[in-house]
Formats: sequence, C-alpha cells, structure tokens
Amino acid sequence: IPSSLSWHYRTQQGAFTQLSSATTTSQLLTYPIANDIAFYFSIEPSFHEVIIRRDGTELYRGSATDIALTLEDRDELLDFEINAIYNQDSRTNYYGTVVYRFRMQVVEAAQFSLNTTQTVAGSCLLLRCEYVKNTEKLEITAEPALPCAPVVFESGELVYALIPVTEAGSYSLRVAYGTIAAPFSLNVTPAPSTAHTPDTGKLGDWVALLAGLPALITDKGADSASALLPNGGFLAPEYEKLFAFGDTVTVPGTPLDETPLPFHLYRTDGAVHTLSAGKVLEVGSNHPLLGNYVIVDHGCGLYTWYVGLSEVQKFEGDPVARGERIGYGGTTLYRDPSVLILTTVGKAAISADFVCNTPSTIPQ
Repeated sequence: IPSSLSWHYRTQQGAFTQLSSATTTSQLLTYPIANDIAFYFSIEPSFHEVIIRRDGTELYRGSATDIALTLEDRDELLDFEINAIYNQDSRTNYYGTVVYRFRMQVVEAAQFSLNTTQTVAGSCLLLRCEYVKNTEKLEITAEPALPCAPVVFESGELVYALIPVTEAGSYSLRVAYGTIAAPFSLNVTPAPSTAHTPDTGKLGDWVALLAGLPALITDKGADSASALLPNGGFLAPEYEKLFAFGDTVTVPGTPLDETPLPFHLYRTDGAVHTLSAGKVLEVGSNHPLLGNYVIVDHGCGLYTWYVGLSEVQKFEGDPVARGERIGYGGTTLYRDPSVLILTTVGKAAISADFVCNTPSTIPQ
C-alpha cells in the first residue's frame, strides 16, 4: 500500500482528473531481508529511486537494480523509501507519483573475511563466506583485474574461495553476494628471486617448456573444485632445491632472458613423494614438454604436478597418502637426476613453498 500517492487519469471525455479515492497508509510495515533485495513494479515507472537509511543515515540512493549494501549485524532495521514517477505520453492514460515507505529487518546477511591483505606473488588467498546459499551469485572482482579466476567450494555450511595471486601490485578487491558487498585492499609484494645463469648443457628444452607451460596449465588446471577436501598438511620436499618459484633464468643467446620460473626443480635420483594426500588425476608418459609426469588432485582446485620422472608407479584414479612414493627422478628436463614440482590452483601456478609453509590455508 503506498505511503503517499498523487495520480491523474484520463476520463472518457479526454480530460485528466485526479484520483481521489486511493488508499494510502502511514504504517511502517517490516519485511525480512536475507542478502537479496528485489522490487517489481506491476506498471513500470518512467523513473524510480530507492533510498535506504539506517538510524537516519543514508546508506544508498539509486536504482532498485543496483543496490549494494554492507550489512554487519543480524536484526538491524533498515528504512526504505521508493519514489516512482509515471510520466504521461502518447501510450499512457495516466501520470503521477507513488511513494512507498517500509522497513526491512536483516535476518541473514552475508559475511566475508580474507585470511590476509598482505601477501607475496605466488601465494593464494582464502576468502571465507558465511550465509552464501547460492555460489553462482557470489562475485569476486578486482581492480586491476586479477590474472586468474578464483576457485569456489563449499565446506559444511560455509563457502570458501581460493584466489591465486600471481602478480605483485596493489589491488582493490570486491566481494558481493546479492546486494551485500565488502571491499578489501590487497597489497602483493614480489616473490623472492634468485638469478641463475645455468650451464646450457644441464638444461633440456627449457625454451619450449617455459613457452608451453601456460597453455598446459590452462588446459589441465582445475575448472572447479573437486569433491575432495585436503587431508592433512603439505610436506616440504627434502631434496636439494636447484631452482625455486620466482627465480629467473638467463641463458645468453637464447630466449631464456631473466625468465621467472613458475615451478620448483629439485635434485634427486631417488623416490619422488607426494606433498600431500589426494587422488591421481592424470598420468602421462613421453610428453613432448613434460616427459613422464603425474598430476595429483588434493581438492579445492589445488593440484601438484611431478614432472620429468624416470619411472611412474601410479595410475589415474589411485588414492595417494601424504609422502607416498609415486615414481623416481629423471633427467628429461635437467641433465642431473631431478624432479620438477609445479603447484596450481585453478588455472594458475603458485609456489609450492607457500602451501608447504601455510598448512592451514585450506580448511581441513
């Protein structure tokens, strides 16, 4: 029922007259709100404006289709005012203004929290979401845009998003669910880096490897979170580290010119063990870039890749325990026995050191 109304209509004689018997009310009715607010007009107005106030303070003024709020407390009351204006034109036999005033009580408001706003390139953020019932409506955007999409998954009654952060810089992150939104300011520092000028006789075809890895990660990386959840933390490899994530490689006379590495390379002529429990997603042999390899799915869109093996001892679909042997180091990618370990979240490479050093990153 309108709070106030001024309405004119055209009579059969063609003149406009004011409606004098319209029902209005001064009563403020209260309705429940849970994240989404939608208003529908039985007759679409020429113009409308929604004003939302909390304790007299204006929170929003604009269209009903663009409402964005930050709601902090359940049971808080919001005062709404909708002003609709109907203009007369050749298609209508009426004009007027209608004002609606009512209240909404917050019964459920989405809550968002980020595990950190200060991180390093090659890491992964964990976004925790409460009262998010439909993950398709969860929106995560950034300015400037993040290079890689987050992976969203559910755990119990909560929704989480793993957000890979691959490039240093300052970002304005915005998380929205329905009409509820929360901003975060994110600062990403460069990954630690060591410059290498390796003996070319030690390297395999690293020019092709580094050129082809982005497409392989896009092709083989997780499209969405699997039904698995990580079971236990991640082991730090005990092998000698030859090259680390973020290190640069320069080989004079080749395209390897201070190229940052998206993986770790370890020296080992023995068994290669999984960093954490999971399920073997893919096994490959004699791949033109990867040689013999195993990809393990740890859940939540997090994979570890074990590349350049001399021998593989697992099959696709095999469950693996934390620290279980999956094969042996090889010389496909490096002339000394070694294994390349690549860690991906969704379709982005992150540092294996990050998941090994922060075992609580993903809910268990």
